[in-house]
Amino acid sequence: MATSILATSYSELRLTLSPELAPMIETAIDPRFGFAVKTLVRACPVIEAIAQDIPTDWRNDTSMKSDVMLLWDDIAGPEVLKQLTIV
Repeated sequence: MATSILATSYSELRLTLSPELAPMIETAIDPRFGFAVKTLVRACPVIEAIAQDIPTDWRNDTSMKSDVMLLWDDIAGPEVLKQLTIV
């Protein structure tokens, strides 16, 4: 089984979102569920662009496992792929 990785920068699609949004969500989750959750917020057009770029032959079944990772801006980039173990 071949492993495919789609690594594209969507920084040009970023819409202006309040920088306080992720911390507000994190603050709300912690007391509600009893644990901290690091939160990543992306605008709908960014998610839609990523979904459109996923190759049509990618699937999740017995012959292939396809996942998409959304990364924080400070670690996103082609160099992060070298740090991943793909199995």
